[in-house]
Amino acid sequence: MNLYKSVTVIIGDPSSDSRTFQSKYKEYGITHEYWKTEIKSLVDIRNSSDIAHYQISREKLNELQNSLPSIFGIAIHVMNQYIEFLES
Repeated sequence: MNLYKSVTVIIGDPSSDSRTFQSKYKEYGITHEYWKTEIKSLVDIRNSSDIAHYQISREKLNELQNSLPSIFGIAIHVMNQYIEFLES
């Protein structure tokens, strides 16, 4: 959940303001294709895994654990794009 929040702090939350969200991720050099294939999957994982609740089922925990490499990769990519934007 913290990695999801890290990403949405940088690019915005697609559920609250889609126009601002789209302009931010594009401004930071993140392609629409990356959004559709990677960031959208992070949103889906967050929404389907029940991680926002204090009790998570064993099944959901296993699904989340299997997704961790992808989740970390997405968060790192977004953070790197943002750092490059700030340095340019």
